[in-house]
Amino acid sequence: MIGGGGRVPRGWSLNLNVPKADRETWLSTFAQGNDPELSEIDGQLYLFTKEITDAADKEEAYRVGQLVLARVNGLMLLYFGFDPAIGSGVVCFGEDGKRHIFVDPGALLVVLPVLEPEAAAEAVRRGYAVAASSEWISRALSDFRPPVDWYGLYKVFECLEEQAGNAGTRLSQIEGISKNAISAFEHTANTLHRHPPGARGDPPKAPMNAADAFGLIRVMLAATIESVDPPPTDPN
Repeated sequence: MIGGGGRVPRGWSLNLNVPKADRETWLSTFAQGNDPELSEIDGQLYLFTKEITDAADKEEAYRVGQLVLARVNGLMLLYFGFDPAIGSGVVCFGEDGKRHIFVDPGALLVVLPVLEPEAAAEAVRRGYAVAASSEWISRALSDFRPPVDWYGLYKVFECLEEQAGNAGTRLSQIEGISKNAISAFEHTANTLHRHPPGARGDPPKAPMNAADAFGLIRVMLAATIESVDPPPTDPN
């Protein structure tokens, strides 16, 4: 049964994070009785569709959930111009209505905190000084721009790898960067986006979506900038 309204849902669903300004439109577009159907339960949004609900296990739910999320995000962008929703994991609703939550392994990201305006302004000034002294960080910032796509994100990633190598370390050794997330990003990019199908092996069972890839690169870029000491200021 697909969840919604006062009914007790059963089976697998996709837990979504939707921009607050777009929430009501998402709920009305995928209202009760539709497939997909978006349900709000205890303040959380769950996307139900027969493809996900009938999944045999969490691996299949991950795989199908990513495909469904890509479709609905594309359509909401096409017809509403909305930013993408982010899938934060799959959830299995048991016969007793209890939720069993499984976080998507492709999205094990360290979230970049939202800074207060004064702190953000200071981070911008510090980042500018660092970029002025680092060719690779300067290149990474040049490539970190819309439209967001896998090719551009991977170019930023390669610049950050070069920066880490020049500093005698690895990206995964910089504080705030997840080795598992890097692996998921590279595996998804190389098997699904940067090379012909099959050229670089099989894709992951739970590919990283574009929104999570952007979030990871954003975290890595900020962490890399933070790891570099800016040049001393000229007292004159």
